[in-house]
Amino acid sequence: MFLYEKDLKEAFWEKYKTRNNIKSYAFEIGRSGGMDLVTFEYFRDMYEYNSFEFKLENISKAILQAKYNLKYVNKSWIVMPEEKKEVITNKYYMDIKANKGMGVMLVNESGYYDILIKPMPNDEIFLNQEIIRLAVNSKR
Repeated sequence: MFLYEKDLKEAFWEKYKTRNNIKSYAFEIGRSGGMDLVTFEYFRDMYEYNSFEFKLENISKAILQAKYNLKYVNKSWIVMPEEKKEVITNKYYMDIKANKGMGVMLVNESGYYDILIKPMPNDEIFLNQEIIRLAVNSKR
């Protein structure tokens, strides 16, 4: 169980950042309100932007933020502790699944994550300067 959102974010990132397909990333990237994390990745012969919203409790707010992020990214992830699996599955699954590009990852205390809801890539996105910089400054 995570006490702080920061702990969830750090535990997740320690495992996720080891993926070879991540070309660049940024925390707290600009848009109205900011995205917690954005990655620029090479996946299945395509480049894509992924946003991650980390929440311990407020699933409704996470859904709203992830939905807003879909304007700017191909996949918008809600990242929550694994203890939220049942409530997400029983109460929010259909709402999340209805939004193309939105997915859910559940994280345990060690940072290992499972995909609960897999998103279909959103192909039409708006680019802003912060998003473009991720692609231009990719280091891998």
